[in-house]
Amino acid sequence: MNKHFSESKGSGLEVRQLAISYASQPVLSDVSFSLSRGQIGCLLGPSGSGKSSLLRGIAGFERLGAGRVFVAGKEVTTLPVNVRKIGFVFQDSALFPNLNVQQNIVFGLRERPKKERLALAQEWLDRVGLAQYESAMPHELSGGEQQRVALARALAPSPELVLLDEPFASLDLKLRRSLARVIKDVFAQNETTALFVTHDQEEAFLLADSVGLLESGRLRQWGSAHELFDEPASQEVASFIGESFFINGVLLEGKRVSTTVGELAIRPAPQYERLASGSRVKVLLRHSDLHLDTAGQNSAEVTAIEDHGGSYFCSVRFQSGEEGAIRLQQSVAAGERLTLSLSGRPVSVFP
Repeated sequence: MNKHFSESKGSGLEVRQLAISYASQPVLSDVSFSLSRGQIGCLLGPSGSGKSSLLRGIAGFERLGAGRVFVAGKEVTTLPVNVRKIGFVFQDSALFPNLNVQQNIVFGLRERPKKERLALAQEWLDRVGLAQYESAMPHELSGGEQQRVALARALAPSPELVLLDEPFASLDLKLRRSLARVIKDVFAQNETTALFVTHDQEEAFLLADSVGLLESGRLRQWGSAHELFDEPASQEVASFIGESFFINGVLLEGKRVSTTVGELAIRPAPQYERLASGSRVKVLLRHSDLHLDTAGQNSAEVTAIEDHGGSYFCSVRFQSGEEGAIRLQQSVAAGERLTLSLSGRPVSVFP
C-alpha cells in the first residue's frame, strides 16, 4: 500500500499538497507525505525531478505556490526560516572557512550562554566521532569529516527536523556507506526527524524508514523500501527502483498471468484489480527472478555481460525475442545459451 501519512510516534513532518513554480513553470505539484517523529525519510528521483526544491520549500528558502508544511505538529508554512526549528545540511557542508570546528558549531547557538554553547559543541563533536578536532580549520579536514561537522552544527540547536541535500555526493562509496551508518545511529539516539535527498538507492534503503520517488515534479510513491521494490505503484516506479525488466503477459483467472517464460502468480495491487481476465499487461521481473537451472524450460541467449567484481550482470534474450537480465556468480560468454527457471514469486503487473 502506498502510505503517504504516518500515524505512529507523533508527527515529525507533514507536507500537504505542496507546489512550487519558477517563472510560472511548475517544478513540484500536489506533493503530500509525512514522517513520524524520529523517522528518516529519503527522496529519490532523476536530476531535475524537484528533490532539492522540495527540501528548500520545506525549509522556507523557496516560496510555495500552494500547500502547507507542519513540523512537530506545528504549521510553519508562513514562518521565517530562522524560527522553523529546521537544521539544513548542504551537499558541500558549507562550513565557514574562517572559523574552526568548534566555532562553526557554536555559530548556531549564539542565543545561549557561552558555557552552554561550548558544552553543546563538544557534546556533538563526541557524538559524530570528532572529539579531538575542535581547533581544526575546515580545510584541514577530509570531506567526510567536514560533513560530520556540518551535521553536528545542524543538530546542536536541537531542531525538530533536519534536511540533508545529498550530503554524501562528493564522497567515495566506502565513506558514504560508513558515514550513512554513523548518521543513522546519531539520529536514532536523538529521535531526530530527518529528510534526505540522494541519488543512491542503496543509501536510501540503508537509511530510510520511508522512501519517496519524485518524477517530473510529482511524488509517484511514498512508502517503505520494501513497498517501492516489491509493490511499485506504477511502471515508472518499478523501472526506477532496483534492477528490473518487463515482459509481455496475458491475465488469467485466479490471479495469474501467462508469459512466454511461464505462468506466474500475481501480487495483489490496485492496478491489477482494475484489469479483466484476458487483458494484455506488462509483467515486472527482477534479475533475482531468474536462475540457472539445467532442468529449466526457458532458453535464453546472453547478449551482454557486466563484470561487477565477483558477480556478473548478464543481459539475455529469450526465444520469444523479449529481453531480460540475470545476475550470476560465474562468468559466461556473449552468445552463450542459458537454461533458466523462474523463482515463482508473485509478480507485479501493469496495464
